[in-house]
Order: sequence, then structure tokens, then C-alpha cells
Amino acid sequence: PHLIILDVSGRKYQTQKATLQTSPYFQNLLARWNDCNDRQEDGSYFIDADSDVFHHVLQFMRRPSKFPLFWTKETSFDYALYNKLEAEADYFLLDDLRDWIKKKRYLDAVKTVVEIK
Repeated sequence: PHLIILDVSGRKYQTQKATLQTSPYFQNLLARWNDCNDRQEDGSYFIDADSDVFHHVLQFMRRPSKFPLFWTKETSFDYALYNKLEAEADYFLLDDLRDWIKKKRYLDAVKTVVEIK
């Protein structure tokens, strides 16, 4: 099947097999999923990861040229979320995302202008 349902610590995500294949981690899993017991009774595959952070991992796998920006004018950058996402990107072998965060390239995405009158 082209559609795969992932159970990430209790939260279900549905995605294309091709989307998961952008990650070497999932390439390895997909190669062995047909021959192992990772499949749950409901047909989903369990992934032991932070389900909230995995949402961003999956978004990146869907659009690998679109890097996440966790910034608001009120709170600035969400450094804690970037740290969590960097760890997950490293785990799922998404080197481009991991390196983008590690090099703090997100700082280049926002320009703040202070005007004194």
C-alpha cells in the first residue's frame, strides 16, 4: 500500500510511503516492515517519538525544501522546540534539517528593525 499509518506514541499520522522514504531511517524500517512484527493490530506502525515534535518532522519530510520557523513577535524564537526538533531530525537521519537547526540558520529568516523616534 502507498498509504501508511504511523502511531507515534498514541497519535496517528497518515502519510505516503514515498514521503517516509525521504528519511534513511524510514527507508530501513520500510524494507523490513513486511517481514517483522512492528505492525499493530489496527494496521499502524508504532514509532516511539514525541508526537508533537514528530508533526514537524513529517512536515519537513513532505516538503524538504521548507524549513520550520518557530518565531512570533511576542515571544521571539522557540529555542526549546528547535532543540527537540534537532534531536528528532538527528534520530530520523534528516541531516539537512538537523544541520539547519544546529547552525541556527533560522536566525537568518527573521529581520528585526528597531526604530527610535
